[in-house]
Amino acid sequence: MTTTLAILALFFGLFSAADSKPVDLTIKTDHASAYYSVEVAMDALTQMRGLMNRDSLDANKGMLFVYDEDRRAQFWMKNISFSLDILFVDRCGVIVEIHSNAKPDDPTVITSSVPVRAVLEIPGGASKHAQIRSGDRIEISGEFDVFDPCSKQ
Repeated sequence: MTTTLAILALFFGLFSAADSKPVDLTIKTDHASAYYSVEVAMDALTQMRGLMNRDSLDANKGMLFVYDEDRRAQFWMKNISFSLDILFVDRCGVIVEIHSNAKPDDPTVITSSVPVRAVLEIPGGASKHAQIRSGDRIEISGEFDVFDPCSKQ
């Protein structure tokens, strides 16, 4: 019975992750705004799978990993065939650290230097192109609210 429940949970977890609707995300910079349509990874299975085993990531697409509480996030590029920029985001939606152009299929662990609430993966080089920097703020449109309503910095 326990095995059956675990298999069903795995199946429905995969099914719901594949059917999730992307959300619109804006990064407010000093110069302009950068817009992305992102998949949201909130459960452990979707976070573990991330962007692995895909051929590419279109410009202005990405994945947002959201955690229940602040933590030091760890990522690697195993089974990812394209470069990514990895943006570490605090509970207020402020980018606190950027790891640019993470190497494809690299097993080296990339760890945030401070606890974060979310991590945004976007195509490699996109941060530089859009002049995204630490201190810039992420906003998510619609009712999907993952960041605390902190005062604007």
